[in-house]
Amino acid sequence: MMRQIALITIIALGVAGCGPGKKEDVLAGTTTTTVAKTVQCTEPNADGVSCNRKTCKKDAASDCSIFQDRCTQSGHSYEGNSDSGTCIRGDQVG
Repeated sequence: MMRQIALITIIALGVAGCGPGKKEDVLAGTTTTTVAKTVQCTEPNADGVSCNRKTCKKDAASDCSIFQDRCTQSGHSYEGNSDSGTCIRGDQVG
């Protein structure tokens, strides 16, 4: 019985770790990254840590649809489409 409870607990914790994580602000960070798509900060914020504008370009492995979604969910505006676009810092967002 104890083995079954332990096994169920381990499985439940493993599944819980696979759930959706925290949605991050796509304008955080100023480095250029390539993870299936290329994301580049084109206008750094005065704080030197985040961006005012960040562009996305799709490649053979991925497009910019998640980038676009995270941009608008973070309170910013997005110009473009799922192939390429720019996330622009919203007025109300630091």
